[in-house]
Amino acid sequence: MVRAFSLIIAVSWMISGPLAKAADLDLEPVTLFKCWRALKKLNTAATPTVPQELTKKTHQQELKVPTYTYLRTAQLQKLFDLSAEGTQGMAKGLSYRTVDGSLTTLFWPAKAKVESSITERDTIEQILKSELRAIENYLAKPRSEKLQLLLDTKENLTYLLQELKKSPGIPENIAERFFGFHLNLKRASSGDVTIESVDFNPVLNGKSAVGSTFGWMEEFQAAVDNISHAIASKHRPALFRIDTAVFNTLYGPLKLKAPPGSRVIEYPLN
Repeated sequence: MVRAFSLIIAVSWMISGPLAKAADLDLEPVTLFKCWRALKKLNTAATPTVPQELTKKTHQQELKVPTYTYLRTAQLQKLFDLSAEGTQGMAKGLSYRTVDGSLTTLFWPAKAKVESSITERDTIEQILKSELRAIENYLAKPRSEKLQLLLDTKENLTYLLQELKKSPGIPENIAERFFGFHLNLKRASSGDVTIESVDFNPVLNGKSAVGSTFGWMEEFQAAVDNISHAIASKHRPALFRIDTAVFNTLYGPLKLKAPPGSRVIEYPLN
């Protein structure tokens, strides 16, 4: 069932260019292109595939926070105001491939205490639910062509959500699609908010540097670049800090390259 996303990503990569990879594409090229075009149409105001807010029910209250896919001054200030304790704040994020295979980065505020914060697992679950609702809405329209890939993807998302609900963590076949990170925020005496660093830790979303599949490094590089592009240039961080276990796998010709104006450093995040 999990081959649906491989097909989606392969179609997107074939169209966008350099990341194209071999895959077991048993659908006709024309049908694949039609499927990809249908997937691109899923993200609507009525059924957004990228959640515009996140919710979580706790014993005491229902948490509700906004999400952002691009950070300018106003969004950065809001992230800080919703997460800060004194002059220090923190935001969370995921860089991932959406249901149509394109890269996006999602940011949301995070409290220091786990019980008053929305986790990476909570967000992944809501992303999968949003994508499933969008596909079901598309297929429910009388004139929609029920393309096989959409049906496969609907089945796949249903299966993944069931697997996620059964697991206290994040199953590997879900985690491989997401790169989790934290933003360390600081407010100066002037009131300006800055991003001191972007911190990566595979534990955030169930990843492991051990046994990474072919193409993982290219995807990690694409995720880092996408995060940088999702932040207005004047707010981009000077540091991308990478957990030691992951950093030690990034060597030779595939060494991670920092975005312009930033540095990549090793940091023991555990």
